[in-house]
Amino acid sequence: MIRIGNSKGFLTLLGLLIVVAIICILSFKSLSTYFSPRTIDQATNRSLTREGIDTSSYRSLKETTREKINSITRQETEKVERLNKQLE
Repeated sequence: MIRIGNSKGFLTLLGLLIVVAIICILSFKSLSTYFSPRTIDQATNRSLTREGIDTSSYRSLKETTREKINSITRQETEKVERLNKQLE
């Protein structure tokens, strides 16, 4: 029997294309999840807003959180200094 063409080559190419397509789909899903904007659930948003932290954007969230932490650190440092003065 005489064969025309190589059917194994076609199946190998088809398999390779399927694998590449699967890899592309998985990478698209993972990258879109990684680069999507972060969202905060409602309970966390309410809690942060109650504490005076702006949640309108990631930058404002980061800046107001940093300010809040610095404020708390200053308050605690002042308390320690007052206690040290009382103990002297």
